[in-house]
Amino acid sequence: MSDIFCCCGPREEADKEETIKLVEHKHGLKQLQSKVDSALEGKHAAEKKAAQIDIEKATALAEKGELEQRLKDLEDKLKEQQATDKKRLEDEKRLRDLLDEERRLREEAERKRKEEEEERQRAEIERKRLEEEKRLKEEADRKQRENEDLDARLRRAAEALQKRVDEYHANNQDVRINISEGKIEIKRPILFENKSDSFLTGSESQKLLQEVADAMNLFASSGDTPFEFNVDGHTANPAVELSEQRAKRVVAELVANNVDSNLLYPRWFSDSQLMNPDDKKDPLNKRVEFTVHRGEKTGNMSGQTRDRLSRTSSASSSNATAQRKSSGSARRSSFK
Repeated sequence: MSDIFCCCGPREEADKEETIKLVEHKHGLKQLQSKVDSALEGKHAAEKKAAQIDIEKATALAEKGELEQRLKDLEDKLKEQQATDKKRLEDEKRLRDLLDEERRLREEAERKRKEEEEERQRAEIERKRLEEEKRLKEEADRKQRENEDLDARLRRAAEALQKRVDEYHANNQDVRINISEGKIEIKRPILFENKSDSFLTGSESQKLLQEVADAMNLFASSGDTPFEFNVDGHTANPAVELSEQRAKRVVAELVANNVDSNLLYPRWFSDSQLMNPDDKKDPLNKRVEFTVHRGEKTGNMSGQTRDRLSRTSSASSSNATAQRKSSGSARRSSFK
């Protein structure tokens, strides 16, 4: 710096020195300022660091407070959620209880309905059973009354029939009426020419058939118990046509003796029912049989009805026989 002012005067030297001092002072100031700045910088750094620390502490405290607040908020939310869950569970439990109660009530109502239905069905069954018992009792009573009426009618008919049969037997020895078996029995066979449906010449077959006709008319006129008659033709040899012709020939003879043709049913059996299979020439094999049965208006005679008629007829027959013996006389009746 001295080199700069070497060619100057004293004034200039003074100014120079002043300038130098000023420069040095400025330089010193700069250094001092640098020192101050450095000191300040250090102080500022410390303060800054302290402030930073304070900031960090404040931030940490703020973060801690925020975290604590957040934690508190979370705890509050958790408590709220727990309360909500508890309420939800309580609501669900109440709902389940309500549903269980509703199901129980439905089941109880269904059980009662079934019990009432079963009771109604039992009552209906019992009502029908009582009605059926009543109907059956009324039906049984009605049938009993009908049977009693039928017994009374049969008894009256049997007594009247037996009386007429006894009178018939008193005057006709060759024809017997067997009520219990439903047959008209002839003591002598109806004889036919060999291999023919013509009555044997000189035989009393036609007279015998007249007596049979009287017996049939006796049955036919016996009040409300109409009868019909089967006329069964038999042969000693296989001759279906011949047995048919003989049965129809006998029917024609009976019709000629005033028997209603609607009551006569001819049947033929050829040699399928031989009375004496060991001797085909036996006249019993060449026979005509007569059976009696109920007419279509009242149906075929049942075994029970026939038994009733037979028992009543037997009693009436015994009484009639006793009366004939006591009276000592026989009366002849005409049969129309």
